[in-house]
Amino acid sequence: MKKILLVVVALLTFLINASLGFAQDLKNVDLTNIISPTAILIEAKTSKVIAKKYSDRKIYPASMVKMMTGLIVSEHMNRLQRDLTVPADIFPYLNRVGASTAGFVANEKVQPMDLLYGVMLPSGAEAAITLARAIGGSEQRFVAMMNDKAKKLGMKNTNFTNTTGLPNTNQYSTVEDMSILLQEVLKDKRLKRIISTDKYRTSPTKAHPKRITMESTIFKFIPNPKVTNGELLGGKTGYTRAAGLCLASFAKIGGTEYILVTAGAPGTYRTKRSHFIDALAVYNDVGEKTLPKEKSKKTAKAKKKRVKEEKVSEK
Repeated sequence: MKKILLVVVALLTFLINASLGFAQDLKNVDLTNIISPTAILIEAKTSKVIAKKYSDRKIYPASMVKMMTGLIVSEHMNRLQRDLTVPADIFPYLNRVGASTAGFVANEKVQPMDLLYGVMLPSGAEAAITLARAIGGSEQRFVAMMNDKAKKLGMKNTNFTNTTGLPNTNQYSTVEDMSILLQEVLKDKRLKRIISTDKYRTSPTKAHPKRITMESTIFKFIPNPKVTNGELLGGKTGYTRAAGLCLASFAKIGGTEYILVTAGAPGTYRTKRSHFIDALAVYNDVGEKTLPKEKSKKTAKAKKKRVKEEKVSEK
């Protein structure tokens, strides 16, 4: 009797949704035409793969690595002192390789939370190394923790060699593994809040009495995160010459959260930002397919106008 009742409820749900014109699945989402050579789109909570494009191809993850850095830091925040000193010895190398920084200076005493925002929003290498040394004793011991965590999460095709994402031929991953990592990041309420933030002001320090204002490397270039039937909520960018433009992002569309990871897109932050263009295109496609059929037809007519309004700022 119970089984019969469940079947009846499922059938009624299907018929109601069908009569309202809602899309029943997203099987028609196509990633083959996006600019990025490798990509994966999944449902955040269920891990269901909606679409993929060479998702098991080896990539250099660049600053998407900092998602794992941030995850390990968040798990050990209770162990950290109130203020951490930014080590002076790291700056000659970071300056030489042109690493992105959050704006902290040598020997500055900074609160751990400010450093964590510095890692995740402006992709600060100095913030990442400062936290890694405080937790692991050294960056390399912290990296061992990152690799252990990757194994536990089932990231089978990933190896970390540093906390920053700076180029190293032995630091690699796949967009599939990065989607697993972002799923785990989203389970951490602290990190989810951080990567959804557009701007953040640090606490005052002696070096920065007027505080540091940090901007998200996503929302800085996507002024309007609205997409069809939803909104791009945040994520983590990455770029090196070897890695290309990379983006691990998540969006809420039609009440469901989706994760999209792309890597290897051509261009730089000074040229056409292909990874953002891809993200908006894919999320808009998902949004259109999750709209009631009548609304979907209306939005199709206004598609060209909407794309112009939502295109990535080239300023």
